[in-house]
Amino acid sequence: MFPSVVLCDDAPGFRLMLASLLEEAGLSVSVCSTWDEAVECAETMQPRAIVLDLWMPTFEATLLRRVHSVSPRSVIVVVSSMSVEESTRSVVGLDGIGAVVSKRDPPKSIVAAVKEAVA
Repeated sequence: MFPSVVLCDDAPGFRLMLASLLEEAGLSVSVCSTWDEAVECAETMQPRAIVLDLWMPTFEATLLRRVHSVSPRSVIVVVSSMSVEESTRSVVGLDGIGAVVSKRDPPKSIVAAVKEAVA
C-alpha cells in the first residue's frame, strides 16, 4: 500500500503537475482545491501527509489549525509561491508542520520534501 497524501492547491496546473510527480514517486494522491475541501479530505482520509498551498486564495492561521485538528497525525507540508523564509514566518508556532517549500523550488525538491515527511 502506498502512503496517502492529500494535495490541496487552487492552481489547477500546479496541482496536476505535482500530483503526477508524487504518484510517480510512489505516493497515493487525492487532490482538492479549497480550504473546505482540504478539511473534508483530511478528516475522511486521515492521510500520512497533507500538502497545502498556503494562500488559497487567502491564508488565516485558523484555516491551517482546522485542517490539523481533523487529522492530527497527518504531517502538513506547506507549499507557497512565496519564499521559504516568508512562508515559514507565516506558520511559526502552528502544530503539524513537517516542511515548508516554495513553488519557486525545482519540482523534484518539493517531491523530496513530501517523501521525507511521509517517511
